[in-house]
Amino acid sequence: MTNTPEFELTLDDIRAFNRCHTIRHTLKYYITYVAILYAITLIPSILSKDFSTATIAVNLLMAISFIVIVLTILYARIMMRVIIILLIILFLLTRGDISGFLALAAPLLISLIYAIYSENNLNRAYRLREDMLTLRTISLDENGVNEKTTKSSSSQNWDMISEISQDKNYIYIWIGRTQAHILPKKIFKSQEDMELFYKTAEDYFVTSKNKIG
Repeated sequence: MTNTPEFELTLDDIRAFNRCHTIRHTLKYYITYVAILYAITLIPSILSKDFSTATIAVNLLMAISFIVIVLTILYARIMMRVIIILLIILFLLTRGDISGFLALAAPLLISLIYAIYSENNLNRAYRLREDMLTLRTISLDENGVNEKTTKSSSSQNWDMISEISQDKNYIYIWIGRTQAHILPKKIFKSQEDMELFYKTAEDYFVTSKNKIG
């Protein structure tokens, strides 16, 4: 049996998991929607054949705004501050023209609302899920993945695990598309311990799938 050191997840760990999940499963849909919205904003200029400097500048601002939307989906907490700064700059550039400001700032305002909503939801869910706040260990054996906290314990057989993956800072043991055991790499005492844990998980996972096959 292979065990992790005892560790506790933080809000930053949950944010990282949400970002990973979004990139893997839903980001392409968000980008498609944003691209469609931006294309719609270009229609008036194309139909009127208005390619003046002012029109190009407005379209460029809109493009930047839509890029901000995508970044906000991935980095809501950071982008909240960036958006506020951009809104201030945009207000100064429009010289207090409320109608002009709102027309250009609409995507930014939508992004800001989304960021606030996303962060509030995350904080509320984190507070309500007391099991997230407790110390835990995760162990691996030939039967599956076992998680033990000070409040509860759970196990998943290897046939319930859909994938083992990692990025720069985390190991993820996926249970379907939306849930995973999140293991920050920093919890391991050494790089060798982390690599051994990951290889053990992969070996058990592959062996299980081969048996099913």
